[in-house]
Amino acid sequence: MEMTRLSLPAVCDLAATKPLAELLAALQTGHVELDGSGVERISTPGAQALAAARFAYASKGFQLTISEPSEAMVLALVELGLGAAVLEDRAL
Repeated sequence: MEMTRLSLPAVCDLAATKPLAELLAALQTGHVELDGSGVERISTPGAQALAAARFAYASKGFQLTISEPSEAMVLALVELGLGAAVLEDRAL
């Protein structure tokens, strides 16, 4: 099965959440890898959208992974208590 690869926006805030969630929902037909290397800031809604998308993908038997998360992204996710839900490659 092919994997779709996309880059996350530099700012994953409330304004970016709806288009990102819509795109990820449309791609729930296979595995998706999101490049997080360019993320400069991620807010609570952005982190929640990624966590929800990971669980949605897992419920359909697909993987949604974050590759190369930036330091800013990792720190924000850990501070929000969503690091494991968004970043870890584990069975959900």
